[in-house]
Amino acid sequence: MLGSKRPAFKPTAYGHSRRKRRIPRWLVLMLTGVVIGVGGLLFIQTSYGPTRLTVEQSEQLHFDLNSANSENQRLQSQLGQVTRELDDTQIALESQRSKVENHDSVVTALERDIKLFADAMPADPRGTSPEYGQPALAFRMERCITIFS
Repeated sequence: MLGSKRPAFKPTAYGHSRRKRRIPRWLVLMLTGVVIGVGGLLFIQTSYGPTRLTVEQSEQLHFDLNSANSENQRLQSQLGQVTRELDDTQIALESQRSKVENHDSVVTALERDIKLFADAMPADPRGTSPEYGQPALAFRMERCITIFS
């Protein structure tokens, strides 16, 4: 019938009366492309990618990370404690420094009073013993000041 070589109707009791349907060509091409792409991706990952860790290596890495984090926390708390101790020490140092300055001013005033007393002290009236006179007292005061300085 008008150029068709197929018979229009072929009745058979043993065969199929319908033509078998095949998978469409576009689906075959797409599935082939997916398979080739996955294979290429796996090849590239194994050839040029980083090596994968084993389970033991991964567990060791997690253990090291956890121990480093705990060490970091311990050091942070220790740093806080040392910082508090440093602040306390600096406060104590300032207190001691102010006490020393106060003592220095008191010592200066006392030295001035002693010098005034030594200058006002008369010479020994007996005149026999030079070690109790003004020069001896001045010598003893200088020696005392140099000893305690």
